[in-house]
Amino acid sequence: MFAMLAHEIGHDRDNTTRPFKPDGTAQEYVQYRSEIEATAIFNAFPILRDLKNEPEFKKESPFDAIGYLNGLELARLYQQWNSGELEDKQVVAAIAGKVADTRYTLGGSLTDQDGNGVLTHRDAYLHDFERVLRPRTDAQPPGQAGDNEPAQPQRSNHGGATENTFLRNTREKTLEAFAQHGLSPSDQALDCIAGSLCAQARRDGLERIDHVLLSQHPGGEIGRNVIAVEGRLDDPGHKLSHVNAQTAANVSLGESMRNLASLEVTQRQQPSQQAETVDRPLQR
Repeated sequence: MFAMLAHEIGHDRDNTTRPFKPDGTAQEYVQYRSEIEATAIFNAFPILRDLKNEPEFKKESPFDAIGYLNGLELARLYQQWNSGELEDKQVVAAIAGKVADTRYTLGGSLTDQDGNGVLTHRDAYLHDFERVLRPRTDAQPPGQAGDNEPAQPQRSNHGGATENTFLRNTREKTLEAFAQHGLSPSDQALDCIAGSLCAQARRDGLERIDHVLLSQHPGGEIGRNVIAVEGRLDDPGHKLSHVNAQTAANVSLGESMRNLASLEVTQRQQPSQQAETVDRPLQR
């Protein structure tokens, strides 16, 4: 339990807001995802060191529960890091080199993407790349995409990014949020939930989504709501938005992307409208 919590805290400390480059390849995406997990695992090392003298901690074999690599491999890396033999970056690189090829055990509809006959996290990352990130060469004219097809990138003035960048990042974080609880929604449901969360977050005033979490309820229910967070989880000033998972899964991605585009147009116009209001004499 200690190690699993340390891994989750490691993700929070990493606070990944670095987006994957739009023109990146599939293999670069595999490396990108591997480095995110490796950084979270490494961030658990200082926590485990601080807990080493706790009685409850001593009862466990902490490195077996962190995930991805086996306990002996992580324990060896920890000892080399703790003794100063390896630097932080060397440990992260060593872990990242093995993350993608660890067995994928979350179930769901994942298939063998690289044809080696074994389901690994590499297959999960390649699947995500193909579904969400791979550049499309058969783009339809604006407004022609079907309701259940990902909307084509539309240039937006919001931070100079495309709407699809926001969707890609949100989908990745939503996928990870479900995976952390052993849940695997269908690809279409994941697309719909991520799209709905993007639109709702903009509606609620979030500029970006740093974390996606699943709600937890009495009786063990997990994931009734999907929660977007802007800011650090331990910051009382962070911003929140949420959607009901079941409702969001039934809202087409096309509809959510149209809502998002409309919201962003409205929000871009608001500053100029407010400026005009300030200059206009009050009507009495």
